[in-house]
Amino acid sequence: MNLYLRRTVRLADPRPEPTAADLSLPERLFIPLRQHSGPAAEAIVEPDQVVSEGELIGRPDPEEFESAPVHAPCPGKVVRLVNKPLIGGQTGPCVELEPTGPPSEVPGELPQSHHEPDPGQIFGRLAAAGVVASGIQALPVIRDMTPYDQDRFLDRPEGTEVKSIYTLIVSGVDREPGLAHQRHLAQANHPALSRGINAIHTLSGAAKTVVVGDSRGGEARSLAGLLDHGLRSAMTVDGGLYPNGLKPVLIKTVTGDETPLPLGDPREVGAFFVRLETAYWVGLAVALGRPQTGKWITVTSPDGRCRVMCVMLGTPVGHILENLGVSPAQGGKVIIGGMLSGYTIYDLQTPITKQMGGVVVLDPDQVVRFEPQPCIGCGLCARVCPTRLVPGMLSKYCEYGRFEAAEESNLAHCIECGLCAYVCPAKRPMVHYFRHAKEELLAGRTAQ
Repeated sequence: MNLYLRRTVRLADPRPEPTAADLSLPERLFIPLRQHSGPAAEAIVEPDQVVSEGELIGRPDPEEFESAPVHAPCPGKVVRLVNKPLIGGQTGPCVELEPTGPPSEVPGELPQSHHEPDPGQIFGRLAAAGVVASGIQALPVIRDMTPYDQDRFLDRPEGTEVKSIYTLIVSGVDREPGLAHQRHLAQANHPALSRGINAIHTLSGAAKTVVVGDSRGGEARSLAGLLDHGLRSAMTVDGGLYPNGLKPVLIKTVTGDETPLPLGDPREVGAFFVRLETAYWVGLAVALGRPQTGKWITVTSPDGRCRVMCVMLGTPVGHILENLGVSPAQGGKVIIGGMLSGYTIYDLQTPITKQMGGVVVLDPDQVVRFEPQPCIGCGLCARVCPTRLVPGMLSKYCEYGRFEAAEESNLAHCIECGLCAYVCPAKRPMVHYFRHAKEELLAGRTAQ
């Protein structure tokens, strides 16, 4: 890959508005047993079983390093094990829980530790807490932070150079315009952030830590509170320019090195990458032994109002929108993630998971209607592609089922940023084609 930002896009991006009022307690939580791209955990609860907040309800296979445990977000009674729609139109097993009380509040101050935990203790606490990195394709954080030369689960190509971890990158920049929860956490500067960054620094063995902030507002100034370690430094980028907030772009901005694709493992260039929210949950796990039972999300309504909140895992999207007075209109859209790279959902009972970052609601007149029109060969998509692909040609391969030809043309190097679809005058559903082809190629390999 030769990463190069020839064009960027600036979208309207309102300031985040924290939601002070708590959401009402849902009648039901649907807690997925798989909230990352690894294998699902196994349910260990039965109908009518009473569980307490933080109790283990899904246990991962100890041989599956890419799986994570699942915990009850609040006290309640197990109703049943049921399939529910998840991200990308798939369905998966969920524990249906009837809440009997609200979750406990996160304390504003954390207990001081006279002895910092060693890497083994940190690893154990994070494994037990089920902390998952942010993003649709995210893995448990312990999997991401295992030193590259010690990762027995990674199929490294022969001849791959293994580097020690030199730089830990902690990003307070949201993935794309319209999302605001990373910036909100930077402003809030909860003590869990610093504890989490310290723990990740210790576990990774990085020589230095760089905290990246958004240059558009007070978030950059807020980062000063996180720089209490001699090996930390800070820098800022303009998060309003897309795709500045994407992981491979930020890694190149900080280190000058490109993450090799298609695997895209930052450890190959001596880097670890986490977002501030991950540091937050890591800090709570290390300091309090608190599992990840919630998710920070940004909810954007059709009027552009942008609200940030932490919600319980398993909360139906429809319950959140109802509490905020947002009613999706017939013919509109509800998107999980951002407007450029997110996934449309068609069932408001879809539960919140550790992977989700945003909920965007669009009215019918705000929805861009993609059409299967033929490519007109204008080349605009190639001019904006950050990985120097030719999306127009790739989309034609994928559209007509020529998946092997798409793979030979470096389909796996596509980071699904959505810029090609954004600029396409023919309104072709480019990212949809690419995701479909990747799924078909993966399914073909799995079947062999």
